[in-house]
Amino acid sequence: MFSFINDLSESHLIASRTSLKNWDLTKLSQLAYLYFLGLRILLTSDKNQKWATNYCQKAGEPNDFFQWRSTGNDLYVFLHALSADPDNEDVKASGDVHINPGIIRTWLRHSDGKTHNLFARLDAMFHITDSSMKSMRRIVSEWESADQTEQQDVLTKLVQMIHARAPSNSEILPQLKQLIKIDESASSGGTSSASVATVVGGLGAGFDPTDSWRSVYPKKKKKPVILHR
Repeated sequence: MFSFINDLSESHLIASRTSLKNWDLTKLSQLAYLYFLGLRILLTSDKNQKWATNYCQKAGEPNDFFQWRSTGNDLYVFLHALSADPDNEDVKASGDVHINPGIIRTWLRHSDGKTHNLFARLDAMFHITDSSMKSMRRIVSEWESADQTEQQDVLTKLVQMIHARAPSNSEILPQLKQLIKIDESASSGGTSSASVATVVGGLGAGFDPTDSWRSVYPKKKKKPVILHR
């Protein structure tokens, strides 16, 4: 009974040590990467900053990520799986991910002024080769300098990417959707791709699970060509 309790986790996405074995390391590394992008954005929001700060501190509480923790949130479980020994039975397969626990913990505990140190290494650390993710990371690292259009585009795509890899129970997804709604309510009232994506659960406009752009507006029908003889 005691061992069963120790197997459990407070993570909404990965509820137990046993269920972690069903996850592929590539997906875990991509989710960890996307969570860092999302947390960086949330930390700049007055409404979401407190939640994001508490979330970061909880993920960075222990001295390392090597031990399974029943109190771990989504991000901690990702980092545990990615920092574990390749022979560790907690995960299904090893990969090309070599995280730096020290620099990650420093950012999680003291994110102010430490963003560049971490974000300059994220691509290599999580073995990210996707150009769209890299582009998002560059904008997020300088989030305060990005214009509103860039921010909405990144938020929309970020929601899409997390939803595609974790369609339910992601701890960070509701916060990001809420942030999109806040940004939209502060705008002139127009219906943008970001707001529509939020209304339909993040899968309306923007990028589909294959990362291809999908518009909220139907394609215009071509008029038939009439040949006059």
